Amino acid sequence: MQNDGPITSAEAGVILGKSARTVSRLASDGELAYIRKLPGPNGDYLFDRAEVLRVKSELARAAS
Repeated sequence: MQNDGPITSAEAGVILGKSARTVSRLASDGELAYIRKLPGPNGDYLFDRAEVLRVKSELARAAS
């Protein structure tokens, strides 16, 4: 797996400790910025790894 390319909802979910579905909901609700959404009603979201790590850090701070 490359560290510099976009990551999928499933990969973001592993980083965040959330399901891919939850990550997709966060993206569609505007709570997690995404690069693009792939075509189709079930098209996956693509994320920048740095953005996902930033959100992980925010969630950790909010939980403590």
